[in-house]
Amino acid sequence: MISVHEQVEIAVHLNNETASVGKVMVAATAPNVEILASCFYWQRDGAVVRLVTEAPQRTAQALANAGFECETDSILLIGPMKRPGVAAQMSVQLAGAEIGILYSYVSWSERTEAFAVFKTTDDDRALCVLQSNAGATDLAGEKTGRGPKTREMSQPVAARLVA
Repeated sequence: MISVHEQVEIAVHLNNETASVGKVMVAATAPNVEILASCFYWQRDGAVVRLVTEAPQRTAQALANAGFECETDSILLIGPMKRPGVAAQMSVQLAGAEIGILYSYVSWSERTEAFAVFKTTDDDRALCVLQSNAGATDLAGEKTGRGPKTREMSQPVAARLVA
């Protein structure tokens, strides 16, 4: 069952120590929290690790206890998805609604499910567009022969972290 809902993303900015990325992941999973999506990239002043977990408050606290400074922001989380292409279709839907995408990434789990993360210029409107068009996205997969014939959308879940 694919869901589209608001979630909290944790960003950890690191200096140029590559070993710190592994330390972030160890600290993030220490409170026995599942990481739903993650990405890592380099910028001019160091590395950035972005995490979406099932318990963002516990994750942020564990990272702070390990000495990492964290920022939180709301994002849209889509998933779990069992076939490729859903995130691309949702990007097209957002473009059609003239909603800008600031960044997005897809993260695959060991269970061969994916979660997509979108940060847009208007997350509230993007949430409405993606939820209302989710059925059309699944039908497009059916027409191409990919994915199951039917899917249900779960109810939206709003998870906010007060900084």
